[in-house]
Amino acid sequence: ETHEWRTFGRFDGLELIIENALEDAWTPYLTDYVEKWDAGVDGVDPLTLSVERVEVDFFCDATPGRLKVCNGDYGRTDWRGINIILLHYDFIAHSVAKLNDYWLQKEGD
Repeated sequence: ETHEWRTFGRFDGLELIIENALEDAWTPYLTDYVEKWDAGVDGVDPLTLSVERVEVDFFCDATPGRLKVCNGDYGRTDWRGINIILLHYDFIAHSVAKLNDYWLQKEGD
């Protein structure tokens, strides 16, 4: 099943603010990928993305209408990264993406 963000009358794509609540070591990776996603492909650019720096947030509390990206040691889970969305009338109301340092730091060793 696929869900989408509400675009409020825009038919040419999605404008989204991504909240950077990562520790500083992760920020260059986020910046790099957001630039790639925002650039489009073959002249098609349906995304208008911007990054806003917010306080580091291990709990990754969501902000309505935005995607928040966080990291922390979430323990020995079965995921390295996970995205959680809240739906409102079949549209994405907010989203959080968590990077699990428990696994990601081990992979870097």
